[in-house]
Parts: sequence; structure tokens; C-alpha cells
Amino acid sequence: MKDLKNEKVFIEIPSELEVKQEIKSIVDRGLVKDVKSNVKRNTLVAAAAVIFVSLFALGFAFPGYASQIPLIGGIFGMFDAHHHRDYSALQGVAHDVSDVVNIVELLDANLTVNILEDGLIEIINERGDIVKSGDLQDWIDSVILDTEGMLLTINDVVFDGQNVYFTYHITTERMLSENSFFEMSAIELWVDGVNVIDSEGFGVSPGILQRISENNYIAVATIFLPAFSEIVEYADLYFTLGTWQVELPIELTEVEVIEVNETINYELFEATVTRVLISQIGGVIYYHYSMPIEYGWLEWEFFRGLLDPRGSQATLQPNFRDDLGNEYDWESLTTSWDGGSHARGSITIREPLHPEASELIITLLMDINDWYLGDWRDPSDSGVCGVSLHDCEEFRAAGGSAEHRQVIIGEIIVPLP
Repeated sequence: MKDLKNEKVFIEIPSELEVKQEIKSIVDRGLVKDVKSNVKRNTLVAAAAVIFVSLFALGFAFPGYASQIPLIGGIFGMFDAHHHRDYSALQGVAHDVSDVVNIVELLDANLTVNILEDGLIEIINERGDIVKSGDLQDWIDSVILDTEGMLLTINDVVFDGQNVYFTYHITTERMLSENSFFEMSAIELWVDGVNVIDSEGFGVSPGILQRISENNYIAVATIFLPAFSEIVEYADLYFTLGTWQVELPIELTEVEVIEVNETINYELFEATVTRVLISQIGGVIYYHYSMPIEYGWLEWEFFRGLLDPRGSQATLQPNFRDDLGNEYDWESLTTSWDGGSHARGSITIREPLHPEASELIITLLMDINDWYLGDWRDPSDSGVCGVSLHDCEEFRAAGGSAEHRQVIIGEIIVPLP
């Protein structure tokens, strides 16, 4: 990532109260529109060229106080499946790491706060990583920067080969606001002395803190790793959660590895499923595909009118079912682009497969959007219309149009163990 230290105002943030006062002061002085980011909007979601689609859930719903349930262990099973993913299956394969995790309090956490236009905010840590981008007011209301007096305990971890899920417990005498969460950044994954995501992207979901009793809060966090060519069995995971630096050993849960290497194509689209991992909690499908260069990922310069006003973009959409007719939801799709028309990545099935199913049927299709901007431009770099141009009144009024279609590449049938 580009070193941004010489291009931004550096602010030391010792407490949550002081940063809120600083931001309010900037807004009150009317300086919001004088501070702009030169980081392209489409790079704020993930580092490098990795796009994380449908990362479900900063937050989860907890059905009520649970003072009878032990805090150390069992947290995966506490969350209400009605609202988000049912994490109870993870509890059966989780590793208790409370005795081996290393947590160090970072007393002097330095962050760079950039106030963008239209009420947006961008926060960069001292390493140059973007740790937050989004709505200013949401951030002020929800993020926890001051952890003084708080105790962090990390309990259980599950690593399915692609995603790391872990539970944690916060003890504090403070009353935390609803929907509060910690920033999570500086992800490193070390395998045999090498940081394997040093030049790759990743996604994080730190989890919304849920109050379970007086002074006690719990959360489930997820780290979405890039798709690796080799299966990672053991690794040391490092990250920053709030103002804590965490070192966490992870171990691959028991999986069935199915080598597929089957290719399907339709028109000029071609896709290959290379490998499938099946476990008690779901599955991970690894793939790569190619498409005509004109359907590559559109840069934000396109929507700002700096390129040809016509453009097309195609994104991969999977569908999963078994031979018994059961359909399965997927949690995250990661895609790394190589040259604009070639991509590789992974898709995670977020629920256990039916025990009597003998085949997993994978359908791959491409969602295609054809844009014509007309006279519309987005000078704010705020993404007000962004991927919702279909619903943007100014876009249509300026003669813009967007057509959507799908191309089914084909099906791949994977025998299940």
C-alpha cells in the first residue's frame, strides 16, 4: 500500500472522548469539505486488488442475558440464528486458545483521521493501513477507541482453511453503547517464517459487542483470508483489535480435501473449480476464471467521468445445492484480479452440508452490468450512487442508463465423501 504519512494530517488519539471532540470541532468549523482523500474509493474495502463480496455481519443478535452460560467457552453457541449465521456448529470444532493467546495493550495507539466530504471518514494507522472508512456519525456513535480499564479475553478459534472465526469476552465497568465495536487491522498470517498475506488483501468483521450481564460483553469476529494455492494447516495469526495487539496460533479444523480441477465455459467466459474443502461447519470452494477484457472491474475514475462514459462489469455469482435438493447460502466470495480479465479466489458455504447428500452441485454464473453515464458525473468521490446507479435519480435524469443480465457458465458436480 502506498505510504500516506507525508500526505495526511497526523493526529495522536489517546482517548475516545478527545477524538470525538476533535472531529466535532472540525465539523463545527466547516472544514469538512476542505479535507479530501486521494485514495481511490474502490480501494477502501480491501487491500491490494482483492474484493470481498457479501461479508455478512459486523453484528449478531443475542436472545437475552445468559448469566447461567459460562463465559469461557461456548460463545459460538450463544448467538441467535434467526438474525444471522448459526454459529453453534462452530462450537463443536472450536479450539480453546485462552491459555496460548498473547495479548498486549498498546498504550499509545496513533491513528490518522481524515474527514472526507459528505460526512464520510477515513482512519489510517501508523503502518498506513486503512482501518476504517464510512459514515462519520456511525463511527462516532459506535467505535471504541478508549479501552482503559477494559480486559480482553479471546476464547475459542475455528479455522476452516479460508476463514478464521474467534470469540472474545470484554470485562469493563463502563456501560458500552448499543452496536459498539472495536477497529480491527494490521492482519498478518505467518506460515514457516513467512507472512503469507504480506502482499494480499483480507477482510475483517470485528463483531458487535453484546452485553450478557453487568460488566460483561461478548462478540464473534471473522477474518476473511485471501485464497492460497496451498492448504494452510498451522499458522500464527497477528492482528490489532482496538488497542490490543494479539498473537494467536491457529490450526486447521478437520476437513475433507477434494481435488476437482474441472473447467466449464460459455461464450467467452471460462471458470475452473480447482479444490473443495468440506468440514462439519460447511465448505470452501476454490476457483479461477477468465472473461473478455471489456468486462473487467470498473475503476472509480469511470464513475467520475474521467474515462469513456460506457463501461461493463461482470462479477461471479455462485449457487450451491446438493443431490437431495437442499440449497446452501454462501458467506464470502474473495476475488484477486490478475490483469483485469483473469481472477482467482474462494467462496465459503456457511452451513453444514446435509449428512445424506452424495453430491454438491456448483452453478457458476456472471452478473453483468452495462453502464452508460450520459452527462452524469460523481464529483464528490462519495459513492452516493455507486453500485446503486439503477436507483439514482440524478443518474437517470442526466441520460444515464444501466442494464443488467446474467450469463450461466455451467454446472460442476462434486462427489461428496
